[in-house]
Amino acid sequence: SDDDGDGDGDGGGGGGGAASGSAAAAPAAPVAATYRSLKVLTAGAVAGACSRSTVAPLERVKIMMQVQDLMEGGKGVHGVRYNTIAQGLRGIYSNEGAKGLFKGNGTNVVRILPYSATQFFVFDKLKRVYGRMRGRDVNDTNPGEKLILGSCAGAASVIVSYPLDFVRGRLSVQGANTSARYTGIVNAIATIARQEGVMKLYHGMQPSLVGIMPYVGIQFSTYHTLKPLAMKKYGVTTDKELPIWLSLACGGVAGAAAQTAAYPFDLLRRRFQMQGFVGAGASEGYSSLTGAFKHVVRTEGVRGLYKGLAPNYAKVVPVIAVQFMVFEEMKKLLGIA
Repeated sequence: SDDDGDGDGDGGGGGGGAASGSAAAAPAAPVAATYRSLKVLTAGAVAGACSRSTVAPLERVKIMMQVQDLMEGGKGVHGVRYNTIAQGLRGIYSNEGAKGLFKGNGTNVVRILPYSATQFFVFDKLKRVYGRMRGRDVNDTNPGEKLILGSCAGAASVIVSYPLDFVRGRLSVQGANTSARYTGIVNAIATIARQEGVMKLYHGMQPSLVGIMPYVGIQFSTYHTLKPLAMKKYGVTTDKELPIWLSLACGGVAGAAAQTAAYPFDLLRRRFQMQGFVGAGASEGYSSLTGAFKHVVRTEGVRGLYKGLAPNYAKVVPVIAVQFMVFEEMKKLLGIA
């Protein structure tokens, strides 16, 4: 009764297939597995796009708060320091209008499609392969094993999507009153590759990988541990019967737990990305994750590692809750629940 529609993919229709003979079942199995994989990729992509779009304004405020200390005078893009979520939202709206609240979201959605699809697909695939290797039911994994599988899924998703994430950070801090350095996603990628080198698009991926692996690992482990417990408590026997509120609740808890552990790495990742960007004015050059960590702690204190965490909590709980809820609903819609 656990996650990811395993009855449909691995064993639910096995009785009828076995009865009709192994000759027919053998060639059909790879086709069925491929078809299911495409459905998982689709469900993951849709879940990511829907969840991130709901909190785009909070994401922009978070990024601006994270990098404003690198701006000249410690002031942000609009020449004003934002200390609260509400202040940031008001400042963006008054300076750039409602459209400004969603600046960079197009890039975010484009980035999140491969990111989220890869994440859900790799976790689903690894869970199945691991289950078969261990000779166990595909869902018979403990929280520690789920943590490792989720971490691997997180690493894969970063490698696939990092260049788009890098560009999103640059686009988000372009102010309305400054001459735009980039006109869009493609232009930004081309300009960065031409002026700073192709590998610049992967600058800062080390802290991103280090941060995302435990983040996604804790996220998936928490969700897929809480979900069967909650289903049992409320008498839900299959994923097809899973109520929306339950997947939202489990997803929210999973998001909060993961964010608490991984946030400092997210902040360091943004700092790496802003180096060398005209307007960010960073004089310090971070040569390594350890160096960046020491510099932030020395100049801003331990609290500096959690700068912008408040708006991120407000964003991450609903975004992860919506992500898992939409994925579960897409599984029902696509017939893999």
